[in-house]
Amino acid sequence: MRSDRWVMPKKKPNPTTANNKNNENNEEVSVFPMTEFLQWFSDEKRKLPWRSLTGGRNVHKKRDPYAVWILETMLQQTQIATVLPYYQRWMKRFPSVKSLSQASYEEALVYFQGLGYYRRLRSLLEGAKSLVNDHTGIFPIDRAKLLDIAGIGPYTAGAILSFSYHKRAAVVDGNIVRVLSRYYGLNADKSVLAQYGSAVWKKMEMLLPRRGSKCAVFNEAMMEFGSIVCKAREPRCLTLSSKNNGLFQTTNHLLAEHDHKYCTQDHAKGSVNPNKHAREHTRVVKQLNKKEWVCPLMKSCVAYQRGEVLALPKLKKQPKTEHVYSSVFIIKHRGRYLLLKRSKKERLSGMWEFPTLEHHMPHDNLTHQDFERFVRTQLGLKLKIDRALQTFKSSYTRYRATVVVFQAKFDDDSKILNAKQTVLNQTSSSVTETKLRRWLTASDLNTIGLSSLYSRIRAYLLAS
Repeated sequence: MRSDRWVMPKKKPNPTTANNKNNENNEEVSVFPMTEFLQWFSDEKRKLPWRSLTGGRNVHKKRDPYAVWILETMLQQTQIATVLPYYQRWMKRFPSVKSLSQASYEEALVYFQGLGYYRRLRSLLEGAKSLVNDHTGIFPIDRAKLLDIAGIGPYTAGAILSFSYHKRAAVVDGNIVRVLSRYYGLNADKSVLAQYGSAVWKKMEMLLPRRGSKCAVFNEAMMEFGSIVCKAREPRCLTLSSKNNGLFQTTNHLLAEHDHKYCTQDHAKGSVNPNKHAREHTRVVKQLNKKEWVCPLMKSCVAYQRGEVLALPKLKKQPKTEHVYSSVFIIKHRGRYLLLKRSKKERLSGMWEFPTLEHHMPHDNLTHQDFERFVRTQLGLKLKIDRALQTFKSSYTRYRATVVVFQAKFDDDSKILNAKQTVLNQTSSSVTETKLRRWLTASDLNTIGLSSLYSRIRAYLLAS
């Protein structure tokens, strides 16, 4: 029997939002220009040694987990340009987990000196021994087991799982924190965003492609993008774009530079190819006319639309910079230099150094007699301060150091006052652990590990 009752027709779903209804994650994934972003990476990625293992256009080949571990550890708080020579020398000397597990701290320090943050080196040595003893030298595929190894945190674990095993694992470093906090307008402190399980980690995991090899490409692309495009102080969307259309302000100038470069190269080779120049000119014009070439994420970037690019991510208020002063004494006797080894309880433990006095007064407020009294009390040596050789400036995270290098020599009738190799703690009257002394020739100086400051002093001495 037919009913005359009117029934409301079902609302037809909107094809653009049907799949994303009540699903915020899918909505954000659909907004992110993944295709354009990966195309940018394919076109603009830098040529780096470890990328020689990477295939062609956005094809990622699995990398040695040990090499990934070493590289990512060195890159912590250190720029790629600085790390490159260290990484290459390290991999030649310690090509495997087994070779590193058999190395002493002093031997490994020779290849790590100058990078700073020497706690990383101790973690690498401890982690290598753990891998050999507990995992037969093979990196586990399980995240929890990786995190149990010294020197491997959430970021490094994600890098190993993604780049070496092609697992669907996110990688979040400082560059990615900056990119995603700007793209999504995350108004939080950078240190909080970098913590595992934070909003940035969740966004990154949400954006990961389904295929493991694609995840590796995407992770690497995000780090590269933050390093060369979405920079902290000079993001490309602000420095290379105009307010109207996001295109390069100096397109004609760039084209002129490009044409001049190719002409110069061909003239140097003794041949000029007009067709080649025309093809390259056309290619560059097309490339410059794309907004995505400036920044593929600019269209949907929240911080860019709000004009808050430089305001995100938020940074913690930095403590006031402290100025410290140090005096380094070059004591040379019978062609050998005196060096001391820091104890385990001191900062930069295990590092060798020339005898050093740290003080909070400028050098002008201290006399040579003050320095001589220190050397006599602290080192048990009766010396005469000759003259100042050189002044060095060093910058660290929270303080700036002024270091003056003095030349010292023995008195004519001087002798070592006592045989005890003890050094008084400069902050109390207690005696610290014993420091080792070594008298080294100029050639021997190159065989021991020194921090970046003492490496500069060593280079100065060997050059003079």
